[in-house]
Amino acid sequence: GGAFAFTLGDPIATALAEEVSALDGVAAVATAGIYPTDALFDIDVTLLAPYDDVAFATIDRPLLLDGRRPDPDAPDEVVVSELAADRLDLHTGDRFQAGTFSPADCRGILNDDFQGFNGPRVDLEIVGEVRVIEELQGGDLESGPVLIASPAVGPTLGDDACAAGFLAPFRFGQGEPPSPEAMVAAVRRAAPDAPDAQAGT
Repeated sequence: GGAFAFTLGDPIATALAEEVSALDGVAAVATAGIYPTDALFDIDVTLLAPYDDVAFATIDRPLLLDGRRPDPDAPDEVVVSELAADRLDLHTGDRFQAGTFSPADCRGILNDDFQGFNGPRVDLEIVGEVRVIEELQGGDLESGPVLIASPAVGPTLGDDACAAGFLAPFRFGQGEPPSPEAMVAAVRRAAPDAPDAQAGT
């Protein structure tokens, strides 16, 4: 399953993980930051930066189609989803360069004032191509073109880049999973001011 909160800079990753992990039936939770980029303007191209060694490694691990997975200690390595490879014509061995949101950009969006992508520019090496979980089995949380980074990317971006939201992929244990309503309520407790909160299996 997965939980998502659109927060535009409000750092709720820890709270989101705590609320989701407290739900009956949830065995493990991971977290990742969602960083929009200016790679395309007709569709969002998102950089997913895991905040631990679990997200996209043991939970929501994508299917490797080519190359390898990012080195957990490499701050410039990513894999691309099939949709990102198709839309951006990016393949193993290429580099991805794009701008990110700054904290001021996120504040501007909250005030209906889009200022562009004035955060750090990323220069990342594509080390593999993957089929993400939504492409494998479908899901309630839709995904556009994504690049999945190593856990070292988030600390490299630091406070100069603004995450538009946070993702908490989770794994169910034995027994009945929590209801969709219970999952969304957990996200809302973690991010009561989020314009959008979703959760699904």
